[in-house]
Amino acid sequence: MMIEDALYHRYTVPFRVPFVTSTGLQQHRDGLLVQLRDRDGRIGHGEAVALTSFGTATVDVLERKLAELVPRIKGSSEQQIRELLADFEGDLSLAPVRFAVDTALLDLDSEASATPLSRYLDPDAATEVPLNATISDMDPDAAATAAGYAAMAGYQAIKMKVGAFADASREVERVAAVRDAIGPATGLRLDVNGAWSIERAIEIARMLEPYTIEYLEQPLPPGDIGALAYLRSEVGIPIAVDESVTSEEVVKEMIDREAIDVAIIKPTIIGGLTASRELIELASKAGVRVVVTTAIETGVAIAAALHLAATLPKPIPPCGLATGTLLETDLLVDSPVIRSGRMLVPDRPGLGVQPRPTIWNDGDDDR
Repeated sequence: MMIEDALYHRYTVPFRVPFVTSTGLQQHRDGLLVQLRDRDGRIGHGEAVALTSFGTATVDVLERKLAELVPRIKGSSEQQIRELLADFEGDLSLAPVRFAVDTALLDLDSEASATPLSRYLDPDAATEVPLNATISDMDPDAAATAAGYAAMAGYQAIKMKVGAFADASREVERVAAVRDAIGPATGLRLDVNGAWSIERAIEIARMLEPYTIEYLEQPLPPGDIGALAYLRSEVGIPIAVDESVTSEEVVKEMIDREAIDVAIIKPTIIGGLTASRELIELASKAGVRVVVTTAIETGVAIAAALHLAATLPKPIPPCGLATGTLLETDLLVDSPVIRSGRMLVPDRPGLGVQPRPTIWNDGDDDR
């Protein structure tokens, strides 16, 4: 496959409501869409966003890297493009660019095979993926109301942001309110975004044990695997990692040191669907559960994560893909369908989604 043309477009999309986590308040999402066209006229799409709290470069730096790559991609074969990506494979800061280009190439490959991307990756891929709903750092009443509506809509798990409050009792009050609202059958996951010290994590986790927590996600800052293993040995809540999942080497060490129960895979941080599939296999073989989530991107990246999640070992756990509604638009012509708390995998060849055509005519940000 030869690439005839390559473009990228920078976007800014506001959140519907400011999104609050322990790392701060976010009012909009900035990112980059990538479009590759092969010599047969097929179009492949990808997307990159910056997650500096995870170690990526800023969106400005990602854009500069794409500006450098685009002229080299034009007229190149897929193999040559993958060699270009391999040149910065070990650079976590540029992982979103690798994800964007890898997605666009796989979109083209699966289109050429007349196969949905999920089944191109795995012939036994699922046709739908269960979802968790995400609740930001709201007050107890607002969090309980949002979680209750999500549970009634069929979401099998609630992922609740915690860690923003200095008062431990405030955190427990919020969790208790949400558990009461969703009942015992719906999973409750708590995402700390690395905000706690080891001492605080042990203290609060023990206070939260009565509320049947499915897992505690990234309770400690990434980097200290020993502390994570100690926390896991001291509390009765399973430990998940998100920001810490950056490479095969890191995941293998966490597995070897018995530090984790769950690995959260964000393809944009891993650097692509291809690399994410390798991590999924590594974790699954070790008995570590895997959940796929977005990085709160728009629709192209959500669709890519959906196809990846459809290849997880069965039964597939609820995944963090229902994030498009947090933004004012997902920039797609038609969004993936959510039905009774499950996202349906598009059955069209490739990603099965298309960005709005007007995006590429919106101004001077197309390159």
